[in-house]
Amino acid sequence: MDQSANITLKCQINDHNDSINAICYHPYCNEFRFHCFKCTKQGIHRNHMNDVEHIGSLSEFVENQNKQFQNLKDTLNNIIQGLLKSSEILIKGIEEKYYLQKERIMILNLQQLNDYLSSAIKFDEYKQSILPIITEMTKKLDLQFSNLKEQLKLSQITYLIDYQKISAEFYQRGYNLYCSGKFQESIEQLNMSIQLDPSNFLALGCKGACLRLLDKYQDALVCLDQAIEINPKHVNSLSNKGECLRKLGKYEESLIFLNQALQIEHYNTFPIQIKGQCLENLGNYDDAMICYQKFLKYKPGDQRVNSLMENCKQICAQKSKK
Repeated sequence: MDQSANITLKCQINDHNDSINAICYHPYCNEFRFHCFKCTKQGIHRNHMNDVEHIGSLSEFVENQNKQFQNLKDTLNNIIQGLLKSSEILIKGIEEKYYLQKERIMILNLQQLNDYLSSAIKFDEYKQSILPIITEMTKKLDLQFSNLKEQLKLSQITYLIDYQKISAEFYQRGYNLYCSGKFQESIEQLNMSIQLDPSNFLALGCKGACLRLLDKYQDALVCLDQAIEINPKHVNSLSNKGECLRKLGKYEESLIFLNQALQIEHYNTFPIQIKGQCLENLGNYDDAMICYQKFLKYKPGDQRVNSLMENCKQICAQKSKK
């Protein structure tokens, strides 16, 4: 679907305030390029109407421009790679001719040693010419790059987007929805955040937490693994991964990540509780109670963990009677 056809911007020329419906693509036009029907009636762009198109053409124009840029980028990269390859060949050739390991002296014959010595003695002379040539070429190339930057006005860009900032805003909305228990709505915001900044581990971790709470443990693990890969010390992602693994019955593996989380934040009650439940699932009730006691030291009024603690005590009491 052509998204540019749905753009609804208001014309600001002469306070028209009508919807923009046309764009001027004339390369030397000095008028504002986006205009409305009233602008057209007033004769704006009348000298080059063949270059005026419907607003819906914007998407195709941007796509074509991006393709042209990508082609130019690929060509420039190939040229740079060619220069690097040539420099590597030059350096390698100099090394092979003028650098002789001591161990090789013993295996060269007299003629080879004589050839090496003749070349090595002249190396100083060659070195004096190599460095100025390469330095001068580099200076000229650097100057050309600077001139191109000026010609293209690369420092005068008004439409740069701070994707990380916008990603952080979407993450905050998603996190607020997560805190409100609106997990599906939260995921929608977090998806936008991740799309804008795939390295936003906070958004990935929060999405993983939402999916876990929606009982989508495998999907949650995908997000949590990505978050942990970006930030191996993100406690919430480590803890949520531990809980997902516990829910999937992978108790030993779960403990690995819970212990990692607790090494970073030993006071974090979430991994403490999950570790207790994991140990309980493994039948280690005494160790589970140690975790619950530690949890209750930080949150003594927590009914859920108090209930888990009582359950462990009852099981241990029943075992001691047998």
